[in-house]
Amino acid sequence: MPSLYAKWCRAHPYDASMANLRLARSSPNYQPPRPFRCKDEAYMIRRFVFQWFTCQGYKPSGRSWAKQLGISNAWLVKLCHEFAADPSEMLQAQIAEGDPKFADLERAREGSHEMRQRGELRPTRYRQWKRLRREERAYVKNRRLKAEAEIPFGRQWKRRMRANRNMPKSQRAQPTGYAVC
Repeated sequence: MPSLYAKWCRAHPYDASMANLRLARSSPNYQPPRPFRCKDEAYMIRRFVFQWFTCQGYKPSGRSWAKQLGISNAWLVKLCHEFAADPSEMLQAQIAEGDPKFADLERAREGSHEMRQRGELRPTRYRQWKRLRREERAYVKNRRLKAEAEIPFGRQWKRRMRANRNMPKSQRAQPTGYAVC
C-alpha cells in the first residue's frame, strides 16, 4: 500500500526505526535485554580468543575455534577486530594472569548456568527450539516425498512423466508396481 504522506514529509526508514527505539527506551516499562552469559565467562572467552589471535605457527580455523568455545563466528571476528585495534587491555591481562585455563572457563560456565537458572541471563532454549523445528520440518518433508513416491500417480510420478515426455518409450521411467506391456 502506498504511503498516505507526501514523499517530502516521510522519514527515512532508519531514522524512523531509531526514533521508535528512542521512544521505547524512554518508556517506564523498558527493560534492557539480558546478557547471554555472565561477565566472567565472557572475559574468559575473550582471553581464549586473544590467545588464538596472537598464537604463532599452526592454529585452527576461526570457525572451529568459535565452535569449540561455544560462541558464534561473528563474535570471534568482532573480538579479533577489537584486538587488532587495541590489544593493550588483553596484553596486560595476559602478563598479569598468564595463559587462560580451561578449568577457569568451566568454572565461569557453571556461574553462567546458575545465573540462567535464576533468570538473570537469556535462556538458550530458543536456539534449540529453532534447530528441532528445522529438523522436524525436514523429516516431515522427506516422509511426504517418500509417501508420494510410493503412490503410482502421485506428484513425483507426474514430474517424472513430464520430464520423460520427449524420450523414446524404451528409456522412459516406469511407475513402480506396474508391469510394462
